[in-house]
Amino acid sequence: ESDGGSPPTFTERVISTATGTAYNVFATDVDGDGDTDVLSASIGFSPSYNDGKIAWYENTMGNQPPEADAGESQSIYAGGTVCLDGSNSFDDNTPSGDLGYAWTLTGRPQGSAASLTGADTPNPCFVADLPGTYTVTLVVTDAEGLTSDPDTVTISSANLAPTADAGPDDGAIVGNVAALDGTGSSDPNDDPLTYAWAITAAPEGSTATLVGNTTATPSLTPDVAGEYTIQLVVSDGLADSPPDEVVICAIMPGDYALNKILEALEIVNGLCSPQDENKGLCSPAQVTTQGNQTALGNFLTQAIAALQEDPPDVDRAISKLNQAIVRTDGCVLRGEPDGPGPGRDWITDCAAQESVYWLLLDALDAISP
Repeated sequence: ESDGGSPPTFTERVISTATGTAYNVFATDVDGDGDTDVLSASIGFSPSYNDGKIAWYENTMGNQPPEADAGESQSIYAGGTVCLDGSNSFDDNTPSGDLGYAWTLTGRPQGSAASLTGADTPNPCFVADLPGTYTVTLVVTDAEGLTSDPDTVTISSANLAPTADAGPDDGAIVGNVAALDGTGSSDPNDDPLTYAWAITAAPEGSTATLVGNTTATPSLTPDVAGEYTIQLVVSDGLADSPPDEVVICAIMPGDYALNKILEALEIVNGLCSPQDENKGLCSPAQVTTQGNQTALGNFLTQAIAALQEDPPDVDRAISKLNQAIVRTDGCVLRGEPDGPGPGRDWITDCAAQESVYWLLLDALDAISP
């Protein structure tokens, strides 16, 4: 028995067959003070064993030194305030909040006047007044005066470069304004950014320029069909980002209109007519009659033919587009298909009608003066 007290109760039953055999065991309430003592100790056992209790000879652990934890390394911007965290320091018999803390600024950039405030607390702070690397060491002391080995944390105030984001590639119409968007650019230090956009490649003969090339959202008006490559570099005042590029593919208004009309024509040709519904080919009907479906398709093929003439007959294409739009505008303008009359909608399904309407309106806007 230890110090004449009662033998401890072990969490595992250990039986020795040889005097003095050393074991690592876990015991509860070894010192009889009512607290749980979890020990890993070398203890000796006698060869005898009585009612599951084993004689306790010695606790070789004793009070152990605490362990200092100075926290994680940090990267910050020069001029910022750094606060450290030693609250994860540990001792076997002294709560972390009751440990004695001793922080020391053991390294700093040449010329720095940085100094710690609260060096005897778990959370001291200092101002990283110059760019470079700072090292801070922590030693903790427990209630019985034992000190830990030192633990060191590194703080680097080296500035981190920002990242440019010029946005996704996009299409545009020659003569129309194309908006660019660099607002997705970022800085890891949350520094304010400045923007520098530049056209690095353009179609032969183009004299297009950027408007607002030092803002986050400049614009470009393509003057020649083809690809425009635009580069963005952002800066946080200390470092520039690697460049990021966006490609704008510009096409002529007539080509854009042709693409939109062709999309609309494909939708119209695929709609379900009453005749198809009666044959069990589809349901429900989406047009008034098969004849009206054919007539609407004819308006669109005539507009396509007009734009493909050399030179394009833009006026005729506009006229045919307007005739088709009148037959597909009820749902968008009035919430339901237009009923019988001179302007009756030939597409009666609102979802299909709206798809065709917006395609035709885009085509019309592209070629209208």
